[in-house]
Amino acid sequence: MANDPTTNAATDLFLRDVGGRVANARGNAGWTQERLARTLGIQPATLSRYEVAARPFPLAVLRGVSAALGVPLRELVPEIQPEPDVAGHEAIVDIWNCLDADRRRLLLRLARELGRR
Repeated sequence: MANDPTTNAATDLFLRDVGGRVANARGNAGWTQERLARTLGIQPATLSRYEVAARPFPLAVLRGVSAALGVPLRELVPEIQPEPDVAGHEAIVDIWNCLDADRRRLLLRLARELGRR
């Protein structure tokens, strides 16, 4: 799992989102990286690395950002979406591929009808 590129990509996206949210909250509050870093007790270069997702934000630092800027922590950390059930989708495609054209049309009509309800 550690080498799963999908997981790595999702993690990278999550970290960029967190960093962007922190940078936006900092900017909206009128704070510089230097000021926030000083308040947090870290180097400005470290804060910069967090904001551009070169390093993940430690939870203690995120809590400090939240307190310093007066922004709820839930606004700095995006909600994690569950992974899609790819196996379920693959099964549907497999079934679809086994159907002849008439049965595919029938199934599409049924799906459209169910979608209206």
